[in-house]
Amino acid sequence: MRTKYTVTSSKIKSALVRHLRFERQISCVSEYSPASLRDKEDVASLYENNDGFIQLDVYEVKISYSDFKNDFKKQKHKKSIKIPYSRFIYVVSPHLAEKCSQYLMAHYPDYGLMTFDYNETSKQIIGFRTIIRAKSDNKVISSDDVRLFNLRLSSMASQCLEKEERIELLQEQLNIYKQDAKQQYRKYCRDSENWELYILKRKFSEVLNAVLSFEEVLNGSMDLPHRYKELLRQEKLNLQEIRGIYEYCKSDRDFKKMEDELNGETEK
Repeated sequence: MRTKYTVTSSKIKSALVRHLRFERQISCVSEYSPASLRDKEDVASLYENNDGFIQLDVYEVKISYSDFKNDFKKQKHKKSIKIPYSRFIYVVSPHLAEKCSQYLMAHYPDYGLMTFDYNETSKQIIGFRTIIRAKSDNKVISSDDVRLFNLRLSSMASQCLEKEERIELLQEQLNIYKQDAKQQYRKYCRDSENWELYILKRKFSEVLNAVLSFEEVLNGSMDLPHRYKELLRQEKLNLQEIRGIYEYCKSDRDFKKMEDELNGETEK
């Protein structure tokens, strides 16, 4: 059953950071907290705009309309509060864009709104679209907020390095587990008294049933019904290998018992 692709806030934030950093070529961070507010913003970007002003834009990701509406209960959205950002932008799922757009135009016309597109086949967010362009008044960003942004940027770089180290460590452990699994597998092959029978039952149960039903094949005749010819062709067995399997079955094992086991396994 195919797993349904779920767009979570974490996936949106990750795609947004990738979009800002690698497509727009501007510095950005996640989980940014300014000096004058207790709030922690999902994503923030810092750059010099065309007028020569340092611009601090923040992005808040919302995946439900109720979450979007509840965000306006925070102190920073009150008209008497001057937020320390150049622009405040919401990023919402495509199905929320129209409803959120109407709300912002009616109550917070200076705020911006973005949505995104995603590809069902690749399971990735493939781009962002501006629904409402946020207004910017070229306000002066405080040196404290710039410093906090740069500290967060440095912290994120350190976290990325730590994650890379953890990934390398996990990869080394995985290689050790793989080697151990191979050794255990070989040991099982050596120690198992019924290993050859197990292989036959697992890989060639249907082929054996075909071969054992037509002993004339083993005497040099290739006059098999099409179904059995196709079966043998898929298993890529030549006449010599078929004869070897047959001789093994006839010699060291209770042939009738093995045939019954194979048929029983096939029926299951």
